[in-house]
Amino acid sequence: MEARASRVAAAFDDLTDPVWEVCADHLRVQVANAAARAAGIGLNDGPDALPTPPESRDEAETALRQTLLHGSARRDLHWTLSGERYAVELVRVTDDDREARGVLVQARRAPEPPRLHMVPPPGDDAHAKLEPPPPPEPPPAPAELPEPATTPDAHLADHHPTQVPMPDSLRLAVHRVDGDLAETTDWFGTLVLPGGRTALVVGSLPAPGPDVPVVVGALRAVLAEALRDGEPLSRAVQRADAAAAMFAPGRGATLTAVVVDPPAQTLEYLCRGHNPPVLCDGNGSAPLDGATAGPLGLGAPSVRPGRTMISAGAALVLCSAGLVERPGQPVTAGLADLATIVRGSWQPTDSPAAADALCARVLDRLRSNASGVLMAATVPAGAPAALDIEIEADPADVVDLRERLEDWLRDVGAPADTLAAIPIVASELATNAVQHAYPCGSGGPIRVHAARDSRPEVTLTVSDDGAWAPPRDSRGFGLAIARELSDALTIDSGPRGTTVRARFALSRPVITRDSGTRLHVAGPGFGMLTAGAPPTRICVHGPVDPAAAQDLHSALLYATAGGTRAVTLDLAEVTVLGLAAVRVLHEFIGYADPPPSVRAPKGSVARATIVLSGLANLLDDTPDTGADPAQLRRIR
Repeated sequence: MEARASRVAAAFDDLTDPVWEVCADHLRVQVANAAARAAGIGLNDGPDALPTPPESRDEAETALRQTLLHGSARRDLHWTLSGERYAVELVRVTDDDREARGVLVQARRAPEPPRLHMVPPPGDDAHAKLEPPPPPEPPPAPAELPEPATTPDAHLADHHPTQVPMPDSLRLAVHRVDGDLAETTDWFGTLVLPGGRTALVVGSLPAPGPDVPVVVGALRAVLAEALRDGEPLSRAVQRADAAAAMFAPGRGATLTAVVVDPPAQTLEYLCRGHNPPVLCDGNGSAPLDGATAGPLGLGAPSVRPGRTMISAGAALVLCSAGLVERPGQPVTAGLADLATIVRGSWQPTDSPAAADALCARVLDRLRSNASGVLMAATVPAGAPAALDIEIEADPADVVDLRERLEDWLRDVGAPADTLAAIPIVASELATNAVQHAYPCGSGGPIRVHAARDSRPEVTLTVSDDGAWAPPRDSRGFGLAIARELSDALTIDSGPRGTTVRARFALSRPVITRDSGTRLHVAGPGFGMLTAGAPPTRICVHGPVDPAAAQDLHSALLYATAGGTRAVTLDLAEVTVLGLAAVRVLHEFIGYADPPPSVRAPKGSVARATIVLSGLANLLDDTPDTGADPAQLRRIR
């Protein structure tokens, strides 16, 4: 064992590309190979000591924290280390308990990209410091936006993902039924592909054990890489077959893989030891026959994928074996029952929640002791058109802008956090244009464009035709709020006007159903609710760990409009208030006016931490009736 560990350590140190790992708590370097050390990465260095230009360190720290928070691999970054430009990949690393241990950073030398005009760090005089690019001939195309924290394959990153993407051409949902997640061998994956296609996978491993996450991660990664590179479904599954053979626990793994292409109205599927998908359309509801071979990793011969048509109004269901197996009956009987249930449960609709509703109805009708994964995909007749709004540079018009955006986002089916974030960002950016693009009330147009795209995301563009004037004071937090609430944001500024583009990833939560009828969102016990409109109270419950602290920071910015409104922070039901949360509070009260009022009753977990951290002046012990339950709205 020691000899093997020594060989692994030597191989890591000999890697030609710089590779290092930072810890979750303080983002300090714990391990670095020889190439990383040669590039200037030192042990125990924090983000402020990275050998990058000082103006890039905030961006690097934000990327590291977003990777810890979302669990999404980042492959879109470019850092300059000791004068050399590198393409950087960030991957969250977890321990045996699947808790975030840190972030693994790998850098590869990259060519110089075109110049990007990025948002400066919060607090900077953003618009006064932006310099327009030199006038090229011919004029350049707009700068490409950097990839957001939630990349298309982000939902393949964990053993038990808690979110699924929202493709623009499909309604997609995943529900888990009962079972101990630490012991289950069922898994699933989703991947949004170019051209409106979406890959769906449901599978299982032969037995539970500590190596299940490793095998599942390898299978997901192999499938995702092959499909992203444009390889056909058959070749992608062959690669997964070879990967399963490399791990003893993976030999005998099963999967059903599907690629749905609504624009082409086609569906391709392949089953390896797993029950086939059920298709419900105008011709009825039945399992898709053929295209079945033996489990992975056992040398079973490969087969050609099956192909069929799929059109608007159709529904596709994939599930793990535990949902259709019946004691003493062949699995075909269970599949036939499932097809009958799907036919009776599916009501064709374009609702954004169509797939979730189908999953709920199917599970309500299945036997009560079933367990496993149920995935549903429905094909809508169409998608909401893009939203284009033009207003005059008048503060009164900004209110109407927010209302029209909210209506459009509801039609799109945006989740609650995105529904809250996008109108705020649009309002802040439009207000910036009113104040700075058209000084002294000169007036002019402000254009807002919102659209879905295939990543899947909402892209928001706010543009003006003005010549930006230096801000009159430093009270504004508009750009800081916009950058905090969006997944990516860029600014193109010049003498003919300024265009700001923001991207927001779209996803829906995985729903977990236990043995009763109660439904809850998959994920950790942390959560937040708000009361009031605009919010006057934030109620937090569960453990506020480093990842949750970032959510708390975003909620405080949202509820207080960047620290300019009063808010009550209710921590009575917090079970852990970590150091990262304490830091968020300290940083927030540094610029919030007025500071938040904190409710933490005597004897509560949060109160002791608040007092020990020197924040006792925030505590409010006056009699309080609490929030009206009817007014509470969940935001996390």
